[in-house]
Amino acid sequence: ELTMTWELLLCALARLPWQKKPIREPEPEPSSTVPLIPTLVTAIICWALPACYLLLKKRSSERACTSCTDEKAASSLQSLVPHSLVAEAASNYMPHHFLATHSPKPIARDTAKSLDFFIFGHPCGMSPSPEIHNVGFAETGFKHRYHRFDAEDVRLVMQKVRLPSTGGGSVTIPHKESVLPEMDVLSDSAKRIGAVNTITKLSDGTLHGDNTDWLGIKNQLEERLSSRGLPPQGSGRVALLCGAGGTAKAAAYALERMGCAHVIIMNRTLKRAQDLAKDFGAGFAASSPEDAAAQLMSLGRLDFIICTLPGSTGYVLPDDVVAIAAQHKPVVVEASYIPRHTAFVKQVAAAGCDVVEGIEMLFEQGCAQCETWTGAAAPRRQIAKSLLAALFTRGSDHPASSKMEPLDTPPKAIQLETAVP
Repeated sequence: ELTMTWELLLCALARLPWQKKPIREPEPEPSSTVPLIPTLVTAIICWALPACYLLLKKRSSERACTSCTDEKAASSLQSLVPHSLVAEAASNYMPHHFLATHSPKPIARDTAKSLDFFIFGHPCGMSPSPEIHNVGFAETGFKHRYHRFDAEDVRLVMQKVRLPSTGGGSVTIPHKESVLPEMDVLSDSAKRIGAVNTITKLSDGTLHGDNTDWLGIKNQLEERLSSRGLPPQGSGRVALLCGAGGTAKAAAYALERMGCAHVIIMNRTLKRAQDLAKDFGAGFAASSPEDAAAQLMSLGRLDFIICTLPGSTGYVLPDDVVAIAAQHKPVVVEASYIPRHTAFVKQVAAAGCDVVEGIEMLFEQGCAQCETWTGAAAPRRQIAKSLLAALFTRGSDHPASSKMEPLDTPPKAIQLETAVP
């Protein structure tokens, strides 16, 4: 993003040699003329660049920086400082801008503390999130613990969150929208999506609400595009979004950030699809299941399908939509992971589509949460190994293992992560 580029630029400028070395007395000059070039450099660094940065940051909060014009501008800005300094700044740059660049910091980043984190939801007894985050904390040098907290009443959730021993947690159904007004600060993504799946307690006691579900979708989609030799953003791409609830909002946000040209929101209750399309504006359109195929045919392509409906509903696509999927072979995301192979997954796999499974999306958004809390890169390989051991090993006592059949063919992305050194 353009905003991120400016932040990297300022971070890099702060590390340039003239900021660190003691100022030397200038050599005697034949005249008392003020040196022009150092004065201009100082003015640019101390006034012009920060002013431009603040202006661009304000504009970026109002719209996503996805146009190729912005990409060219970002590229030219990066060329203003040495590449090595930009790379160093980028390596320390966390994905969630507020927590990366502002104080107070998450209390979880204090290695002397031993805090409790939770998955808040109902039901959440089968959640593999403890296998993600307990490994994430241990591998990054923290003593925190992560548990399941099953509660239907959001008041019980917030009581647990506000305990001094709690550092934060993950939020799942049915609390993603109900905890939002309880937060003191919201990330841009949580505001745009209207739901919170990540709670972080800051050092001053305030609660920061974020949403990483969209990253779970976006990052996995981009990885599949890369495996096909395709760029993360392309012109004219078309997506079909099934559902119009909280997870559908995160999916819509992910597609918007990827620059998807056309998103058809298909929902049985058309009014909800219309409301979601209106929230996201140009490029988003609502459809009933009966009309979706005609809309897709008029666009002449289909790049993505995202299903955000609960796996327990037995949802499947209309036959005429499946025929279009079989023709275009889109990348498909199933947000549900229990059961692993839902009726929807079986249907699109039989049509020859490349499927991102719900457990792969969970892994991706969980890694983003880990980075938010610890301030360190998520130990992806170790987390992937933990999930394979807990969910795909015969004889495992994990409550979700019996729902992960076939155990001998684990999800593609999880397997690939374990092979990364």
